[in-house]
Amino acid sequence: MLVGAEDLAHELLKVADTFAYPAEAWAQAAGFELNDLESIYVRLFVNDLGGVKAPPFAGCYLDVNRLDFMEAFSGLARSSGIELDRSYPPDYIPMMLEVLAMMIKNEMAPEHVKVHLEDYFSLWPEAFVQRLQSHDDSGLYLEAARYLQQLLEDLASISSRKISI
Repeated sequence: MLVGAEDLAHELLKVADTFAYPAEAWAQAAGFELNDLESIYVRLFVNDLGGVKAPPFAGCYLDVNRLDFMEAFSGLARSSGIELDRSYPPDYIPMMLEVLAMMIKNEMAPEHVKVHLEDYFSLWPEAFVQRLQSHDDSGLYLEAARYLQQLLEDLASISSRKISI
């Protein structure tokens, strides 16, 4: 396993939980009433006047065909022995983060982690952050997205160092 990657995998799972529908424990930890956090979540990620402000789907932020992206990511998960939750599209950001964390915990080779980061996790985070910067008045999800972006950069750096050794 990549040195430091297990900690990053754990953090990826925490961020995945952040972008899933809010629970009471998460609301309390963030200093919000659950109803308030649910309202923020729905406005940003589900529905709002004028449309969804920050869709929690990676393919929405890419200049490629979203269906192709989802099929490719599904294939990656299947080839890694991971079954996706069919109640969400394959590019649902929390699920993608869970898949990446599982791959790391299953000790995927560093060169494979690096390729998958480049193929599936390098192009959309900045656009996701920008959307949240424009629409997240609470700042909560914006900070989580920035943290996610940093985690992915750290993981890419660890993967690159491990490969070059």
